[in-house]
Amino acid sequence: MMTRRVSDVLSGVGSSAQLVDELGRNARDQYDVMRKTYTERLLDCWYGYCKGTVGDADLLAALRDFVLVVGGLVVPEGLLQLIKSQGALFGLIVGPGGFVNAELNPFAGTVSDGFLNQVYGKTRVNGLVEAPAMGDQILASLTGYRCYKSFSQKIAVHSALRLPAGYTLMITLPTGAGKSLVTHMLAGLTEGLTLCVVPTVSLGLDQTRQARETLPKQRSAIVYYGGYLSQQERAQIRSLLQDMTIRLLIVSPEALIRNEKLRNEILEVAKKGFLRNLVLDEAHIVQDWGSDFRPDFQLLALLRRQLIAESRIRLRTYLLSATITEETESVLKELFSDEGRFVALRFDALRQEQRYILAKARNSGEKQRLVLSYCRMLPKPMIVYENKPDDVERWKRLLRKQGFLRIAEFTGDTPGEVRNHVIEAWNKGDIDIVLATSAFGMGVDKPNVRTVIHASVPESVNRFYQEVGRGGRDGLPCLSLLVHCLDEKRPSELVLTVKKMLSRWFSMLRQGFPQGHDVVLLDMDVPPEHFSTEEKARRGLTNRNWNIAVILFFVRHNLLELTDLEYEHSQGGRYHIWVRLLKPRLLQDREKLQGALEAYRLQEVQKINNSFSAMTNMITDRETCWGQHFVDLFPSAEHSCGGCPAHKKPLFADYGLALKDEVPVYLVGYSCSQALGAVMKGYSNLLIAQPGVGATEPDQMRKLAAIVRKFEISVVVLPCALQDYASDFCSLVLSHWEFLHVVQKHRSLVSGPVLVVFDQDKISVNSFSLCNLLEQEGIPVLYYIAEDLVVSAYGKPVKQLLNGYKVTLEEMLGGHRCVSGQ
Repeated sequence: MMTRRVSDVLSGVGSSAQLVDELGRNARDQYDVMRKTYTERLLDCWYGYCKGTVGDADLLAALRDFVLVVGGLVVPEGLLQLIKSQGALFGLIVGPGGFVNAELNPFAGTVSDGFLNQVYGKTRVNGLVEAPAMGDQILASLTGYRCYKSFSQKIAVHSALRLPAGYTLMITLPTGAGKSLVTHMLAGLTEGLTLCVVPTVSLGLDQTRQARETLPKQRSAIVYYGGYLSQQERAQIRSLLQDMTIRLLIVSPEALIRNEKLRNEILEVAKKGFLRNLVLDEAHIVQDWGSDFRPDFQLLALLRRQLIAESRIRLRTYLLSATITEETESVLKELFSDEGRFVALRFDALRQEQRYILAKARNSGEKQRLVLSYCRMLPKPMIVYENKPDDVERWKRLLRKQGFLRIAEFTGDTPGEVRNHVIEAWNKGDIDIVLATSAFGMGVDKPNVRTVIHASVPESVNRFYQEVGRGGRDGLPCLSLLVHCLDEKRPSELVLTVKKMLSRWFSMLRQGFPQGHDVVLLDMDVPPEHFSTEEKARRGLTNRNWNIAVILFFVRHNLLELTDLEYEHSQGGRYHIWVRLLKPRLLQDREKLQGALEAYRLQEVQKINNSFSAMTNMITDRETCWGQHFVDLFPSAEHSCGGCPAHKKPLFADYGLALKDEVPVYLVGYSCSQALGAVMKGYSNLLIAQPGVGATEPDQMRKLAAIVRKFEISVVVLPCALQDYASDFCSLVLSHWEFLHVVQKHRSLVSGPVLVVFDQDKISVNSFSLCNLLEQEGIPVLYYIAEDLVVSAYGKPVKQLLNGYKVTLEEMLGGHRCVSGQ
């Protein structure tokens, strides 16, 4: 029925917009959304083809995807003739009556039928999805949600809310686990400004939209400062900052670093104590020192130090990412924390959606033929990654010759306005294939990417994993195809030679402006000594980035310290950085500095070589699951793999997103309200007796919620049977299993009074024992339990095991003195 309607629309009968709208309204799951997307793409390509704006290859590739996802169909005569002439290249088959179908797997054994059936939705594979977790009144009142998306999201949010001033909290939550709620809850519950730094315009706009939807009551206090804003709109936002009426300001690193007016306003509100939280999204980008790195991200550490100083160490810092290697964590800890005030909260989980395929090519010619066939016949949207901008440009020329027009390139050399246009068109579905270096990926969150091709071997397993992670973000299977050419060379240009570093350093130093005996103002646009006159005349963004890379190299090896920066908008934009010479004599002696740099460079080159060796080892090791190689990179994650050269069936670990490693205690001691202290009278426990027959459950929960508010209880533990009442409590609400996990793994979350609600007819021995442990550490514990209930492990009723006072619900709420001691 559906294919017949599409045939009619292609022939000019019926409305494409009406059909697509109907498919969207009737979509029940992500597979229905996928069918709607491929239908819409085919119709768009057909209309574009008729107008001359879409190429032959674009249309035939869209038709192939539609046929394999939705079904075969009869096409108009004009399209039928195109299929007869070129369709074989796309695996299209014309049957009797002009009925068009497609060959599922024309790849001669490289790609498994199972993978293709999964990615086209013919075989459904259910991955593991973490169950929702009990919510609380804080969540419900702000957002309207009654549950957290997962236990891990709940713990991340409450850890963020309870973080002490001056601390840094790093949180890893996998894609789809809802880490953006951390930012939203901080903004909604903090009296002051939350500053959120995002890597791209599209992500900034998306974060703004999500935050306004999540926090409807504070919609007007949530703003984005970045691309597409007029000068008048920017001035208005700065005025709102001055008035201290903004609660969440979402901004790009470039806007913070390059816009002196904005930066000064933020420094000023930090000085006034209004800036309370700094959130850095996609924090793993900071450690990217490659040729496509974002200098403004690295310079954020300097701005943070200035903000910390102005706020008198009241500012809290949050580093968010889906996955972070141990090495990256060390770098982030060094750059974005002070004096040991660093907390890592890791809920690492490997992606389940990728189906990993390895294709080997004997030479560059065979690689070209393979990649072109994959571009024709693997599902879109698609990303093709290369290591160098020149290779990206070459693929773009080749694909255009083959009839692909709905393509775009995205590299470190792509101008900012072009990048924004590409991302916007990509997100709208106007581009089918993006040809890119690693510059494409930071903050790019298109949900339905079905194929990621690496036309060259990436320089590290980490880079490979991050890039394949662009696919399958809607939770459906996607293909990751790595083409390994046997004559491929190791990456060599990632670290400047010492000769070029010296050339750049002494050129910048010679043209710098001394600001005292050990501080120098350096211009990042200065050309190096080794540039020719022509190169000096046409130097640009790449030259500036390499100069900044040299400065950051010196900073990493304790030769320099960044002290301040400014961005000059004239002449296309110029960075000026103040640096302190930590070893002045060495830095001014070319011969001695060369010897030191040789040793430092050798360390970094060795690190790069080791990373590339790990990548090639993964490729050549046909026995070991690729998921295991990823676990070696992210040790906190459990092994999981959707399929790879070592096996074709998914291997998913049976686990939830729990904390694998214990979080060191950073909150010592506890707070107890004066009112609660008066009731407990020095005892560490209090028995609130459960009433007998006649007391209704809703009435009991209402009274307990009132007690939690009155006595400022920090944590509430509920049986799962009472989870519908969780959103009545204005504190962290845990199930008994969650309580056990939190006390064992994240002790700092239990740093205040705890109310534990037990079932009326049974008792959790583990929870009871944990309560005893907390009491020994001085944490007040309130037991809501039937006093005559026997604890089997001890062989005694509860009232004989607690030494504190016993009260009723009414006595707690009425303020009466305790009438019976134990």
